Amino acid sequence: MISLNLLPPERKEIFRWRQYVKKTILNGVRLIFLLICFFVPLFAINIYLLGEINILDAQIDSYEKTENIHQLNSMEKSFKEINSALVKINKINEGQIYWISVFEKITTITPLNIQIFSLQIETDGGFVIVGNAKTREDVLEFGKRLKNSSDFSDIQTPLDNLIKSDDIDFKFTGKIILDNFKAIYVKK
Repeated sequence: MISLNLLPPERKEIFRWRQYVKKTILNGVRLIFLLICFFVPLFAINIYLLGEINILDAQIDSYEKTENIHQLNSMEKSFKEINSALVKINKINEGQIYWISVFEKITTITPLNIQIFSLQIETDGGFVIVGNAKTREDVLEFGKRLKNSSDFSDIQTPLDNLIKSDDIDFKFTGKIILDNFKAIYVKK
């Protein structure tokens, strides 16, 4: 078959440009379609991965907060244990009797001519003092000082203390007011 092209050359040129334009547009549409087919899955994967990252970040924050809470709880527990121990120590300290103060008080009220041989103190504060005095007046003075002291009470003087006038073996009983010698009452 024979084909004859009787179109003028200008028309032929326009026709050729039209075919090129159509091919270019068709190739552009194909390229855009391929790009869309390629990038849409990537875009979907990107959105999915961003969602997963947000979920993981939330889990990490939650874990860190949980760890911090555990640390804070353990610190709070240890602080409570320390405070409890300090409260116990403080209670013991408040109930602590300074026996050195008791002995100092007894020595300060003891006259010069008296020797103390024995001092027995009970847990309730009861005491027995046994000793020797040169004269009856020394025994009476010691008994008077014990009775007048605000740190002792219920002082009892047996009559045996007053039988002899010289070289007297004496014995006093009474109670020590322990609150006066506890930690909160000790005066410096």
